[in-house]
Amino acid sequence: MASVSSATGDRFAKRGLKSNRVPVNIALLVPILIYGILNYADPGQYRLILVRAIQNPPQFIIAVGIVLFYSVNTLLLLRAHGIHTVLRVILAASPLLLTFYAFDSVAGLGFLTTIVSILALAAFFAAYHWISTSKLRLAWLGGLLAFAMFAVFAIAHVYSPIDYARSVGSYAIFAVFVGFLSISGLAAAIYPKIGWATLGIIVVVYLATPNNHTISTVPSSSLKDDLITEWVSARGDLEAYKAANMPYPVIFVSSEGGGIYAAAHAYTTLSQLANGCPTFAQHIFVAVGVSGGAIGNALFNASIEDKQHDYAPCRPTDTEVNTSPLTEDHLAPVLARLLLVEMIARLLPGEWPEQDRASLLAESFKQASADPEYLSKAVGESWEPRSARPALAAVATKMNDGQRFVIAPFTPYFATGTGIGLGNPITTAEWYPGRISQTSVSLIEAAGISARFPWITPTARLELSPTSDRILADGGYFENSGADTVLDYIRGLRIWSDWEEDIQERGLPQECALLVVRDFYKSVDWSKCRAYIFPIHLAITSTSMNIKDREPAGSAQGRSSFLLDPITTLLTTRSSRGLLALERANTELCGWRDGECIGNQEASKGFFVSGISPTTLDLPLGWYLSESKVKSIAEAALPKNVFVYEGDDSDVEMTVFAFHFDTSVSGGDALPDP
Repeated sequence: MASVSSATGDRFAKRGLKSNRVPVNIALLVPILIYGILNYADPGQYRLILVRAIQNPPQFIIAVGIVLFYSVNTLLLLRAHGIHTVLRVILAASPLLLTFYAFDSVAGLGFLTTIVSILALAAFFAAYHWISTSKLRLAWLGGLLAFAMFAVFAIAHVYSPIDYARSVGSYAIFAVFVGFLSISGLAAAIYPKIGWATLGIIVVVYLATPNNHTISTVPSSSLKDDLITEWVSARGDLEAYKAANMPYPVIFVSSEGGGIYAAAHAYTTLSQLANGCPTFAQHIFVAVGVSGGAIGNALFNASIEDKQHDYAPCRPTDTEVNTSPLTEDHLAPVLARLLLVEMIARLLPGEWPEQDRASLLAESFKQASADPEYLSKAVGESWEPRSARPALAAVATKMNDGQRFVIAPFTPYFATGTGIGLGNPITTAEWYPGRISQTSVSLIEAAGISARFPWITPTARLELSPTSDRILADGGYFENSGADTVLDYIRGLRIWSDWEEDIQERGLPQECALLVVRDFYKSVDWSKCRAYIFPIHLAITSTSMNIKDREPAGSAQGRSSFLLDPITTLLTTRSSRGLLALERANTELCGWRDGECIGNQEASKGFFVSGISPTTLDLPLGWYLSESKVKSIAEAALPKNVFVYEGDDSDVEMTVFAFHFDTSVSGGDALPDP
């Protein structure tokens, strides 16, 4: 270790830096703690980011280079003040060593990791030797270089918010932030008065300035009724059901929230069903999504044709699902906007940039989709009764009252924009645009609003009019399954059906009636100017509905905590509301769970589940998923033999679901157990 000149030592003493040795050491420990905690906790999303960087060597080299750069700048800052002791040099090198450990834990000592690690360590010690022996005394050089690196990444992200972030990768973006944070902390420890003043300014600015994430809106047409009669009459395979004297199956999808794995579950399940059943998509009236499920629904709609198909039963297929919309790094743009841009933007006057990180997440998915133009359509203009594409409904949560806020092209029959209407004066939802606004948002923005789970994606401010707005958060806060919203639509149809049947029985003049039936396999007569439909709820969920998987009442749930118990209770209540909604749907629609239709013994099964276990599949809660993980979700969501059946006998739930697209199946097995 080179000795420090007496002049430098005198300056060091005069500034009082000797008394700040502890703060300096603490500042050096900050990045070590951050990387160390991540390596120890080893969250699934972090592991996948490391694997992606290894599989893309330029990203791995950039990531290591950034950590090396900030370690060397730490040496520069220490040397400029004559405080580069052996311990502090070790502390400066530790983030680099922890980075090597992280990559080694997922890839092992391969050729690339070994060579890059050796070169990086050699570069660090060469820089240390040069810094220690040089006469460099520029105290500001280390901080200036650290800020320059941060600024380069931030400006590049503003210029190319998605492609640039994906190209450098999530780990490199995170490393830039941690490096800049560590240099800033070290500078604050060396100059405590400036450091405390800066910290005070940041705290005041963040507390005093509003968290105003306003969503861009476009003009929207007036409220549409859910034109179910027109929709049914326009179905391309309707004549086959008429000829068989069978009601037309109308599917309502609920796609549960859960970040990227929920998006993958919804997208792969719907895509595989569409591959095996040519008419499947045109049977879906509404696909309701929460958080990641809403994004998965939107990606599915963007991947299918607008044109309907003629009648064709399900059949085995080798067609592979295109997983590319899901395997892009959607996390990197969000991290870059959060860590490199928005934190600085809060300290500057005015409102910039144009998109916050949640809108940028939606934009990332739109760019990766098969039809970005379709996802850019306003929600109010996105649905057409003659299209093969389902209507999309995205569920958010209102911050002011904790109730649902449903963004959809139409409302259920009983509901109005304020949640009060025919047959059901009290609901827990507000419907947008509905009758509450003359504006709308794009389809992908609606899905993005549903997926705003602070703090990664912040709450949104949606202006309904110049004098009215809503603060919206992730739909999973209220009810994560989406089943309650599906039941709203189905109950609305039943209310409408009862009303039309009553009019016909009274002999009052009217056009052809739309009637909802409960037994799909009971013959109906289409010749009497009546349209018969059979509603089916397809729940795409990771919530276990198997009683055997649940803890018995009163069983031990771990230790109690004065600080954590309220938060734990809130989170478990959130999950239980989703299970409760699914159980209500199961009971009301005669599902496979418990298997009895208590309310109507003549009903046939109308509730089906495509379920996965995130724990079993080791799925991360984030916005990046590898191709292998997506494939594991697809395999778990649908059995391989789901479309292989003879006659009407099957004990596979999703095979019985497929029976509804084959009018030759009489379906005795699909009736409820006696």
